Amino acid sequence: MISLFRFALLTLAISLMISGIASAAGAGSCSNFAAGSCPASIPHGVTSFYFIDYASGSDSNSGTSESAPWQHLPTCANATGSAAAHTPGPGEGWILKGGVTIDYHCWPANLPWGGASGALDYIGPDPGWYTGTSWSRPIFSGGAGSLNADSIGGELLNDSKHHASYLVLDNIEFTGFYWSSSNKCFVQSETCGYVSTYMGLSVPGSPDVAWEFKNIYAHNITHASNVADQAPYGLFWMPRDAASSWHDSVIDNSDGGHDCCGGVFTANIYNAYFKGLNNSVYNPSTPSTQETIFLLHDFTIVDSVNTFSSVSPTPHGNCIHLFGDNPVTFTELIYNGRIDCPAEQAETMEIEEDAATLYAYNLVVTNEGQPNGFDTSFFSSSSLGGTYHYFDITEECGTQGGTFGPYPCFALRGSPTVAEYNMFGIATNGGDGTTNSLVCELTGCGDLTGNFTGTFTSAPTSTIVCGSSTTKNFGGNVICAPIGSGDGTGNLNINQTYPYAPLDSTAAATVGTAGATTLRSYCSTISGINAAAGAACLSDTTLGVSYNTSNHSTSWPARTPLPHPSSGNWEIGAYEPPSGTPPPQPPTGLTAVVQ
Repeated sequence: MISLFRFALLTLAISLMISGIASAAGAGSCSNFAAGSCPASIPHGVTSFYFIDYASGSDSNSGTSESAPWQHLPTCANATGSAAAHTPGPGEGWILKGGVTIDYHCWPANLPWGGASGALDYIGPDPGWYTGTSWSRPIFSGGAGSLNADSIGGELLNDSKHHASYLVLDNIEFTGFYWSSSNKCFVQSETCGYVSTYMGLSVPGSPDVAWEFKNIYAHNITHASNVADQAPYGLFWMPRDAASSWHDSVIDNSDGGHDCCGGVFTANIYNAYFKGLNNSVYNPSTPSTQETIFLLHDFTIVDSVNTFSSVSPTPHGNCIHLFGDNPVTFTELIYNGRIDCPAEQAETMEIEEDAATLYAYNLVVTNEGQPNGFDTSFFSSSSLGGTYHYFDITEECGTQGGTFGPYPCFALRGSPTVAEYNMFGIATNGGDGTTNSLVCELTGCGDLTGNFTGTFTSAPTSTIVCGSSTTKNFGGNVICAPIGSGDGTGNLNINQTYPYAPLDSTAAATVGTAGATTLRSYCSTISGINAAAGAACLSDTTLGVSYNTSNHSTSWPARTPLPHPSSGNWEIGAYEPPSGTPPPQPPTGLTAVVQ
């Protein structure tokens, strides 16, 4: 009897193995790519492939080669035949023909849900397979009004039907998102946009779902008049687990409505470029989220805009907005960024935490248009507030004038604990020569409260006069700028290659230095949280990324960082001055700063 039972188990195991082999054999392999091998962009563990050509494929094809592709993604709303019948499995790649547009008839489509650790699911291109004379990204188009984006589920891609995990989305262009009415998409479970997860803020205790979005180009978001802003949390609303990331990607809405929308919601954002949004990074953090750390680094945010809508609910636009009631173990690291934030409704960095700890450093901030600039605050009660550390920041404060003025570089509300070191404040607008109003963050500056510590090159209450404006000390050094007219001797202005960088000894002397004992201690602490962030702390700013407008890609870094001295003082602000000649000029054809 036991022998018969063992024989039955062996027979079952062989049957399952044969079934698995047959299933794998039914898919394409690396030999089915144009080059006869898998492109380097294909993640390790993706071993079976289906090919999609929306223009010329057929769902009656096998889908296992570029000569016999399906027309539709298996989860397209209009898929038929063998494509519609297919069930995604682990380690599966859906390979799209370059330059081909998948139109609104396909949407909404479910993301592939068969991924596993070590056997990811993948949606992306074969660089050797394309229409036209050269490769370009496959295009996912909402049809600029043809997609029914006016209800929950109005995204192009989601995982509402089958919850996806271990997924890579690579080298896709998203365009043509449009909505025409105020609807139910302003919810945390499923927001309207290009892609969204059903989990919203994520499910407590659920495992990492590991979505990686990379090399994305998203643009052309438009809407009817007098409707609510439909994508406040993010055009890409991703899981907030520690394994998910958005990187090496661009959202540029300068060709769309140029007046709306959040950019990305996830836990790890880097090598990213944002333009023409009212909430580039908008991240609630609550005990229901799965990660204990939020990372935003090596990023560029330019041309922030006011939200168009007066219809409730409407998000308050900020370049970066983090808030929530996460426990004190929750840590946020924001570094190596270039932020140009001119919209009057957009605070440069709105941090509203009840208990989280923030480290923000190596940032260059210009054209602040909102009264509070860096707003350090609380989430649920004015008696609460996080612990926020700001250092090695160059900030041009309050450039818009008197609409909301006076304009402080920092505002403290509630009871946060704020430490500010090695800050370099610019007290005038180097672009048009106008002066700002008040620059301060201490007692006597109006509505500012909370706990504040810092280092000063002169007394905290000392003042300087820039044009017609009286300016108070800014936790390190404040100057009246601009100085000089180009990248030459003594120059410090917004129009130079790297805004307000001390490119020579004359400029460096104007900026000045300060003791770095506390800063080195910060770097050590940060290294214990994240090794790469700690290493970045020991050098000056990368100034984010450059943006190639011809192929809509990022180039990192925008500036080669210089190491801080291992002993002695550091230069005040985000830069270390070069010794001898200025640093290399950025590559031609790239733009990183938009005025």
